[in-house]
Amino acid sequence: MVEFLPSKLGGLLPELGNADRRPQTYVANGTTRCASTVNPKNPVSTNVPIPLTSFVGREAEVEELDHLLQSVRLLTLTGPGGVGKTRLALELLRRQTDRFPDGCWLIELAAITDTGLLRSSLAAVLRIPNERGQALFDTVAEFLRPRQLLLLFDNCEHLAEASAALAEELLGTCPGLTVLATSREPLGVLGESVRPVAALPVPPDDGTPQDLRSPPPRSVYSWTEQRPHPASSSQRRARNP
Repeated sequence: MVEFLPSKLGGLLPELGNADRRPQTYVANGTTRCASTVNPKNPVSTNVPIPLTSFVGREAEVEELDHLLQSVRLLTLTGPGGVGKTRLALELLRRQTDRFPDGCWLIELAAITDTGLLRSSLAAVLRIPNERGQALFDTVAEFLRPRQLLLLFDNCEHLAEASAALAEELLGTCPGLTVLATSREPLGVLGESVRPVAALPVPPDDGTPQDLRSPPPRSVYSWTEQRPHPASSSQRRARNP
């Protein structure tokens, strides 16, 4: 989970005309990092970590998915653990900042074990205050509804049902929202585009990093029917106010 350090800002998504243009700092996995910003013509902060290594081996994939994200609102990258889904998703977020005036935001789910904390974790990342007497989902939806954002739900597999319910409800009420997710399995939400991610090939012993190439293209497919869940959307929402 990402925890932002205190600052003088009243929120991470202020009115654009009053945005603080200084880089923000945040804590991720116990390490303090500097949040990146988009180009100076549209200075909106984001909590996407600054990469420590070069992005190698998936250029064709990221170009394909970058184009795909311009036409879909929910894209899930699937595959086994350690295959590179998160690294690919973070690269996609960095390439989307110009398209989303209100930012691209990473919601790290790996450390969350209680499904009831999913919505509060999202609110904490975006610094959305919990209004007294109002359900947290309604507060979050009201905040997001007029904005254009890209959210990355990273590592959804252990919270698949709750993640699917939250994505479905937010996308249904917030027209400017796009969701990118990583998971070992699809979320099963109607209209979800699913892109399996394959492991990168291992270069020969006498090879170099330049010998790495994107794995063969894999099909992108869409859910055309709702995956059956143990509870209806309204029941899930009642259980996770």
